[in-house]
Amino acid sequence: MISAMTLKAIAKNLINLLYPRYCESCKKSMAADSAAPVCVSCAGRIKKNAHAQSESKDAGRHFTIARSACIYEGILKELIHSFKYKGKITLAEALSSYMIEAASSDEALTCGINAVTFVPMQDNLISKRDYNHSQVLAGRIARALGLPLVDVLKKIRRTRPQNELSREERLTNLIGAFGIRDKRQTAGLKVLLIDDVMTTGATFDECAKILMENGAKEVRCLALSRGI
Repeated sequence: MISAMTLKAIAKNLINLLYPRYCESCKKSMAADSAAPVCVSCAGRIKKNAHAQSESKDAGRHFTIARSACIYEGILKELIHSFKYKGKITLAEALSSYMIEAASSDEALTCGINAVTFVPMQDNLISKRDYNHSQVLAGRIARALGLPLVDVLKKIRRTRPQNELSREERLTNLIGAFGIRDKRQTAGLKVLLIDDVMTTGATFDECAKILMENGAKEVRCLALSRGI
């Protein structure tokens, strides 16, 4: 009689044969039942932000603090690009896990937070990509923290992509670009604002400004990665 362990091994080998999986970065073969998007070797090269980047109102910001889970370079940069521009929404689970880990160990970021929201996208980009990557990440973080996800911000003016601009241009590109859907969703609340990449903090700041002007009590921010 074939043991259950043997049958399991046979099934696994059959799955690997019929549905081979490859590392999103180095393209080496991986087990078909692996939940990770990259192999162990590549995962080890993703740099977590050991010294969590923090910005504050002391620097003239509208948010209280802003953290980032990882450094925007190398393999992580490749994964974010695939997630945002190549429709690989399945990467959300792995990418959000870095943010959840960072949020869960940072009391200053999450203590007293009442709701989670996200940086909105232009309607034409959502139609093109089928989803807002920041919303997908925010949804997973909200579930992990046991908090409601609110779709409260909206993009009201088309802007040039931040990654195409100089630092000086980034700081002014988004002024007046965001609006509010229903301020009742966040009025009086402490809100955690989510995005994928933070460089100058201009996007977070402009969104936080709109939230605060419409009654939010406090805005804290968390990005998947920090641009160097």
